[in-house]
Amino acid sequence: MLPGSLTSIYGQYKHDTDVVATWLATTAKKCGYSADLVEPKPQSMATTAAPKKSGRLKGKARKQAMAKKGSGTPTQPAVKEEPKYMLAIKDFIPLSHFIVAATEHMVKVPSYFVITIKRVIKVRKDFSGMLEDQGETLGPSTVEKHSFFVGVLERVYEVLKPLIPKDAFDMGSLVDAVGEDSNRKKPTSSNPFDVLDVYEPSAEFLNAPDVEIPSSANTEYEAESEDDLEAAYFALGMLLLEFLKLRSQVKVLWKAYLQGVLELAAAAVAANTAIDLARSMEEDAAPLIEKHGGVEKMLSKWYYASCLVEGYDPMERELPGDDINMKTYEISDGMMYNVMGFLSAWTRACPSSGTSMYNGQYGWYDPGLNTETAPSRTKYQQDKASLMEMFPEFLTMGRFFKDNPIADHLSHGMRSMADTGQIPLWLVLAGQTLLDTMRILGSSLSIPFTDMARYNAMVEETIEGTLQMHRSDKVAGWPSSNNILLHHLQELARLWKSDPIKKLKEKAGFPSKSWLFLKRHPMYCGLWVHQMRLEIHRAGVAYECAWGTIMYSGHLYNALQSEKAMGDQQWADMELLFMFQGQDKFFVGSPPTNADGYFKAFCLCMGYSSSNWAPHRRGVMPAASRAGPRSLKDSDNVSTTFNGKFEQDYSTASLTAEEIQKIIDAGDWKRESDEDGMAVLERGPSTIKRGKGKAKRKPSGGAPTPAELIWNLALVLHAEVPEMTFDYFKMHRICWVLLGAIRKMLDAQIRTRFGLGYLENNSQLPFIVGYCFMAAVGKSDGPPTMELLHRAGATLHYSLQQDDLGRSVKDALASLGIAVEVQEDTED
Repeated sequence: MLPGSLTSIYGQYKHDTDVVATWLATTAKKCGYSADLVEPKPQSMATTAAPKKSGRLKGKARKQAMAKKGSGTPTQPAVKEEPKYMLAIKDFIPLSHFIVAATEHMVKVPSYFVITIKRVIKVRKDFSGMLEDQGETLGPSTVEKHSFFVGVLERVYEVLKPLIPKDAFDMGSLVDAVGEDSNRKKPTSSNPFDVLDVYEPSAEFLNAPDVEIPSSANTEYEAESEDDLEAAYFALGMLLLEFLKLRSQVKVLWKAYLQGVLELAAAAVAANTAIDLARSMEEDAAPLIEKHGGVEKMLSKWYYASCLVEGYDPMERELPGDDINMKTYEISDGMMYNVMGFLSAWTRACPSSGTSMYNGQYGWYDPGLNTETAPSRTKYQQDKASLMEMFPEFLTMGRFFKDNPIADHLSHGMRSMADTGQIPLWLVLAGQTLLDTMRILGSSLSIPFTDMARYNAMVEETIEGTLQMHRSDKVAGWPSSNNILLHHLQELARLWKSDPIKKLKEKAGFPSKSWLFLKRHPMYCGLWVHQMRLEIHRAGVAYECAWGTIMYSGHLYNALQSEKAMGDQQWADMELLFMFQGQDKFFVGSPPTNADGYFKAFCLCMGYSSSNWAPHRRGVMPAASRAGPRSLKDSDNVSTTFNGKFEQDYSTASLTAEEIQKIIDAGDWKRESDEDGMAVLERGPSTIKRGKGKAKRKPSGGAPTPAELIWNLALVLHAEVPEMTFDYFKMHRICWVLLGAIRKMLDAQIRTRFGLGYLENNSQLPFIVGYCFMAAVGKSDGPPTMELLHRAGATLHYSLQQDDLGRSVKDALASLGIAVEVQEDTED
């Protein structure tokens, strides 16, 4: 399997060159290459121009920051990495000759080396050929230098041919791996990305067990870095290709949201992660690209070359004042050149301090415009107006809205660009995805803002309802000071009721449309919902742990179901919670099915030790469990991994594809497709089916590409939405009302058996459940009786039917557009 198949194409190419260097150096050393030459020289400082500091951590510091931020635990000592050394390209051929001459060692060239070197030769040779065709545009020096590296590799391959086993060429996957399959697109100069098609190997090759290419950890040597113009264009081309795939994937996300297949936050977090992934991909290539003029200059030349190849004059202007040749709109939009131009223009117009406003000089965004059929000029003007109207919103947000608790990558990048004037390629991608999203959603563009407002209203309402219910109640595990957290969440939920950006702009003397930022920026709305969801989830579980209302109600419901005391009535919300939390959070071992089991499980839940039920323990004081009382737990899933990842300070490390894959794997979701092509995710004993549409995107063979990884992440986040949105505050209030009704029904009998003061205060209401179990096992005045349980069952049965109280939380999810279908596994 390809090592690092989750890495970027550029990263895979760099790895390939390191694989070649490592095999040559280590094999020559084994064959007795002279000691003074064999001892590798430490890798020298890069000869490329040092990039401007971005404030982002890299290397070991980046990994440590990721570990600390993701786990919330102290950073573990970093694993000492084996040193890597640089092998000069000029040494490749001498080493090859030496290996061939060392006949006594009977060296055989491994298949992975053959595949790797042929892949590098092909992609660089095809790319160089494209540069020759575009030589006048890209510069003569590029054409003069292109053959050196390719020539070295070709010579190495020819020298080593006698040592290559004959059966190395019998592998059916080799043809695919080096891009010679007749079914593949042939590289043409009109499409510079076709030459990189070699890095899209077949599933058969990816899964071939006899072609195990060494991972990065096993590549001791690094090939000498190239720093000429061709290498820079090659790096830019591979990055651009990868970014365009991410762009296409983000389009899919928002189309899925529009169709109801993906929930807002799932689409937004995945889209933001795609930008984060692009940031990590650009790190290695950025210094080389910067050395040769930077992204803007090189992308402009690439655009000019592409126009000429397609027969267009890039300098032609239909009307005075046109930014581009409108006939080339599809080319310029396809490579994100237009967005680069808009960002560049904004850096020149952006004030060094303060904020600004858009005066409409390029027109205004029209959500009803059909961008599929509109002429190129109209589409270009719409694109420019759409972004130019948003740029001042980002500026105001970044410079003045200090109370903003979150920021997406585009907002962060725009703020950084305004301060530094630097435009990285990932920011171009981020701007392009915003533009694409506006096109896709069109007249539905403000729906994410509506979704966000609806969720904020739910948060505010559920907290207020809970605070009012217990305004006179106190419980030891929840002191009044803890309510500060709840009031803070209410303040966050109310933050966008008024438009803070509009207020800030008007304070600076600039009129603004109400909620323009939110109505035009769906990704921010989705990230807001996701972060609020995490906050209210953690607060709700903590609140429940203090009161125990849901936990004890769960024990009562299990007993009533086991005793058939509710008929065929089910408590839909509690069943849902059993699935989300897992019954192991409620019970030690399997759920009990008899009176002794109910009482024992309840006592264990309250924190008593299981040793109290050991034989011959009569007359001894009950022992407490060292683990303490049982409680429900915060979800520890993929969604929670992104907690705190959307803070305004984006100096923390960006996620790599490998790290994203680990996050998904940790969620333990299994993805399949049903007979209708709908994505089905399984985890644990139940299956959760999501989406109203048919998501017929099936995973390709082997490890997913970075773009496919983004889709997989979105599916998992979407599957976790019901679990993370489950309203523990509302469930607590419902349980409290139900337990109150049961207390009212059983009060006289409990007083008779346990005395008048069976509850010291109202906060002990959940102990009603314990008294029912104690009566069932005879731990009271009078013989054992199940009457209390059965009367509690009748009360619960009646109460759950009133106003569909038993499915109130589930209905609240549905009102937010979150429907849940639970399919229990059945044994054949």
